[in-house]
Amino acid sequence: MILNSPKVFDKQPNENLKIAGVVNATQIAVEEVGRDVPNTCLLGAFAAVTGWVTLKSVLASVGEYFSGEVLKKNLRCMERGYNEVKVVKWQ
Repeated sequence: MILNSPKVFDKQPNENLKIAGVVNATQIAVEEVGRDVPNTCLLGAFAAVTGWVTLKSVLASVGEYFSGEVLKKNLRCMERGYNEVKVVKWQ
Protein backbone atom coordinates (compact mmCIF):
# COMPACT_ATOMS: atom_id res chain seq x y z
CA MET A 1 0.00 0.00 0.00
CA ILE A 2 1.19 3.52 -0.78
CA LEU A 3 -0.39 6.16 1.45
CA ASN A 4 -0.38 9.92 0.87
CA SER A 5 -0.16 11.17 4.44
CA PRO A 6 2.07 13.22 6.74
CA LYS A 7 1.64 10.54 9.45
CA VAL A 8 3.40 7.19 9.61
CA PHE A 9 1.47 4.14 10.83
CA ASP A 10 1.53 3.59 14.57
CA LYS A 11 0.06 0.10 14.18
CA GLN A 12 -0.72 -2.41 11.45
CA PRO A 13 -4.09 -1.37 9.97
CA ASN A 14 -4.92 -4.87 8.73
CA GLU A 15 -3.31 -8.24 9.41
CA ASN A 16 -3.06 -8.93 5.67
CA LEU A 17 -1.02 -5.79 5.02
CA LYS A 18 2.68 -6.65 5.14
CA ILE A 19 4.35 -3.58 3.64
CA ALA A 20 3.35 0.05 3.21
CA GLY A 21 4.93 3.25 2.05
CA VAL A 22 3.91 6.57 3.54
CA VAL A 23 4.82 9.87 1.92
CA ASN A 24 3.37 13.36 2.18
CA ALA A 25 2.84 13.57 -1.57
CA THR A 26 0.42 16.48 -1.33
CA GLN A 27 2.96 18.65 0.45
CA ILE A 28 5.69 17.69 -2.01
CA ALA A 29 3.45 18.45 -4.98
CA VAL A 30 2.47 21.84 -3.59
CA GLU A 31 6.12 22.69 -2.92
CA GLU A 32 7.38 21.52 -6.32
CA VAL A 33 4.47 22.10 -8.71
CA GLY A 34 2.46 24.70 -6.82
CA ARG A 35 -0.71 22.59 -6.85
CA ASP A 36 -2.18 19.57 -5.10
CA VAL A 37 -1.30 17.03 -7.82
CA PRO A 38 0.47 14.20 -5.98
CA ASN A 39 0.35 11.47 -8.66
CA THR A 40 3.95 11.63 -9.88
CA CYS A 41 5.24 11.79 -6.32
CA LEU A 42 3.23 8.68 -5.48
CA LEU A 43 4.67 6.93 -8.53
CA GLY A 44 8.17 7.57 -7.21
CA ALA A 45 7.15 6.22 -3.82
CA PHE A 46 5.63 3.14 -5.49
CA ALA A 47 8.94 2.44 -7.25
CA ALA A 48 10.85 2.71 -3.97
CA VAL A 49 8.49 0.56 -1.91
CA THR A 50 7.84 -2.25 -4.38
CA GLY A 51 11.03 -2.43 -6.41
CA TRP A 52 8.85 -3.52 -9.33
CA VAL A 53 10.07 -0.60 -11.44
CA THR A 54 13.21 1.49 -11.15
CA LEU A 55 13.31 5.19 -10.46
CA LYS A 56 15.16 5.58 -13.75
CA SER A 57 12.32 3.95 -15.70
CA VAL A 58 9.56 6.02 -14.11
CA LEU A 59 11.57 9.21 -14.59
CA ALA A 60 11.99 8.33 -18.28
CA SER A 61 8.29 7.55 -18.75
CA VAL A 62 6.96 10.88 -17.48
CA GLY A 63 8.64 12.65 -20.41
CA GLU A 64 5.97 11.15 -22.65
CA TYR A 65 3.31 13.24 -20.89
CA PHE A 66 5.05 16.46 -19.84
CA SER A 67 7.63 18.82 -21.26
CA GLY A 68 9.53 21.95 -20.31
CA GLU A 69 9.18 23.38 -16.83
CA VAL A 70 6.20 21.13 -15.98
CA LEU A 71 8.36 18.10 -16.75
CA LYS A 72 11.15 19.36 -14.48
CA LYS A 73 8.74 19.96 -11.62
CA ASN A 74 7.20 16.50 -11.97
CA LEU A 75 10.63 14.86 -12.13
CA ARG A 76 11.50 16.53 -8.84
CA CYS A 77 8.22 15.28 -7.36
CA MET A 78 9.01 11.71 -8.43
CA GLU A 79 12.54 11.87 -7.04
CA ARG A 80 11.33 13.26 -3.74
CA GLY A 81 8.59 10.63 -3.50
CA TYR A 82 11.20 7.95 -4.09
CA ASN A 83 13.64 9.38 -1.55
CA GLU A 84 11.23 10.56 1.13
CA VAL A 85 8.83 7.61 1.37
CA LYS A 86 8.90 5.86 4.72
CA VAL A 87 8.62 2.10 4.35
CA VAL A 88 6.85 0.17 7.10
CA LYS A 89 6.95 -3.64 7.22
CA TRP A 90 5.05 -6.06 9.43
CA GLN A 91 5.62 -9.78 10.01
